[in-house]
Amino acid sequence: MKFRFIFLRQIFFKIIFIDKYLVKKFRKKDVGIIKIKKNYFVDIPKSGSSSIKHYAALSSKRYKFLFNILGFKPVHNSVVPIDNLVEINKPKEIFLFIKSPGERLYSVYKEKVLDNNFPINFNLIKKRKFILPNNYILKTSISKNNTFLDFCHKIKDLRNNSREISSLNNFFDKHIVSQYDHILNLQSSYPNIEEFKLIIYPIKKLNFVLSNICKKKISLKFNSTKKDNYNFEKDLRITNIIDEIYFKDKILYQKLLQSKEGFLELSYESFKDFGKNFNSI
Repeated sequence: MKFRFIFLRQIFFKIIFIDKYLVKKFRKKDVGIIKIKKNYFVDIPKSGSSSIKHYAALSSKRYKFLFNILGFKPVHNSVVPIDNLVEINKPKEIFLFIKSPGERLYSVYKEKVLDNNFPINFNLIKKRKFILPNNYILKTSISKNNTFLDFCHKIKDLRNNSREISSLNNFFDKHIVSQYDHILNLQSSYPNIEEFKLIIYPIKKLNFVLSNICKKKISLKFNSTKKDNYNFEKDLRITNIIDEIYFKDKILYQKLLQSKEGFLELSYESFKDFGKNFNSI
């Protein structure tokens, strides 16, 4: 019964926002840039994405009706990335938020696996966009019977066995792709991103930035990994998945926490060069 309600609700949202649904289907952008009150934000999965989209969606009368009257928050249905970057403010800036890679990975596991209300298991790869060879024997889906340790091991196994198959960014589901790679890949959708400064904050500054932009106090709770007592960091150490796959995210997050200003301001080219130096750290 619960699944039927969720399924019908999703169909309802798609109908209400049919124009945005079709745009998403044709553009096929996993990650893009959205606009809030003449400010650009990068929509990185599991890095404040739902919170950012909520404030972007408030410009939609359809969304405000569903939210204020019916209590629904269909943020992912009601917001689509912009098609082109144009100058809407000075200085030309794009805001983005980075989460601890370990917390982000466990957050994906919690939402997509443990809290999954659908009868279909979460798939680690872009199954609809990628056809596996007939001799590919690794299972790509994760069920509730799989622990977080299993989850980490499976990501590593897929990564180690897929290097000759495809680019990892085109292979993995967008929630598995690193935050650093999502940012780097923006240039393919927005060639003129080099004209903009990247203003990078740790996720804990999300409320601060949104409050300044929206001109009101915002106190969102967006870190679900703190809501249980599971020691996920132990599994991260056992698998060494952060250093092997999410090392650039780890260093980027550490640099943010060490910044005296509380954020990093980089051009896109500087961000690319910043990443090139990670391996020497």
